[in-house]
Amino acid sequence: MMGKDELGALSSMLDSLLKKITDETITDEIFESLIISVDAMKKSMTQSDINLNEIKQKISQISSTLSDQPF
Repeated sequence: MMGKDELGALSSMLDSLLKKITDETITDEIFESLIISVDAMKKSMTQSDINLNEIKQKISQISSTLSDQPF
């Protein structure tokens, strides 16, 4: 993603997470993580010292939890 590999990876993770969300799985944790992610993504476009690893781990954990739930 325009030389921003970390940003592209986070974008891909968020896309995958959003595809897994159903009415039953929407939680405050998911909304909070999405808000934090978007803010971090905006900052990473203008600041070079933004580390996206923590939010990527959080999104990965949520995504894994959703994958493990029976629907």
